[in-house]
Amino acid sequence: MTGNLARRYARALLELAREAGTLDASGQEVAAAAAVFSEPRLRAVVLNPAIQGGARRKIVGDVVAALGVSGDVGNLVKLLADRGRLQLLGGVVLDIGGTVWDGSLRTQLARMSTQMAESG
Repeated sequence: MTGNLARRYARALLELAREAGTLDASGQEVAAAAAVFSEPRLRAVVLNPAIQGGARRKIVGDVVAALGVSGDVGNLVKLLADRGRLQLLGGVVLDIGGTVWDGSLRTQLARMSTQMAESG
């Protein structure tokens, strides 16, 4: 996500996490969700407009439940899915209290490239 919309979503989550005292955990959960939803096969399903909205919502809900993220992060992911904004989740980089949680596709691809180079 970029721009004003991204800041709005990030601020909302930041305020909720700050109130709950879960800044670090929420950052880790968002990064984990971004990594999972950047998986190409899952993205092909949840971003496909040809798949009925109810089916996409169920899939997103099932993935969120399997991740075991907090209610706030889970609700954010579901909201992004409902509003057709999940593709921007793969580009999220949060700076919470000086700690950066990078769930961007660029960083994930760089990590995969490094791991592949090291393993073989």
